Amino acid sequence: MHVATKFNKFDRDDLVALACRIHRDFPNEPDLFVRIFDNKNAAKKYEGPGQQHKSQHWEPYAKAFRAFYGWKPDAKEHWVTWNFDPLVQTSKSSTSEDLCLSK
Repeated sequence: MHVATKFNKFDRDDLVALACRIHRDFPNEPDLFVRIFDNKNAAKKYEGPGQQHKSQHWEPYAKAFRAFYGWKPDAKEHWVTWNFDPLVQTSKSSTSEDLCLSK
């Protein structure tokens, strides 16, 4: 799932609040993974850096991917991640917050 926000900044408090809202809106999903974008058009047209066949204009959409929300109740995992490089498949410079709402 992809969502777009109107955040001017992507900080911990805003992202945790958004994660809690998504959790309230989709409480019965067995596993939920949400890409959070700063641009509605990019959320619709996103192509990840790991995709094999990307259009030549994929980079602006990828740069709008700002955070990731995950909820895996069976594994008791619930997190939001931000501050990563959206142009690479795995980024070492990210910030994650374990929301502990699955307990």
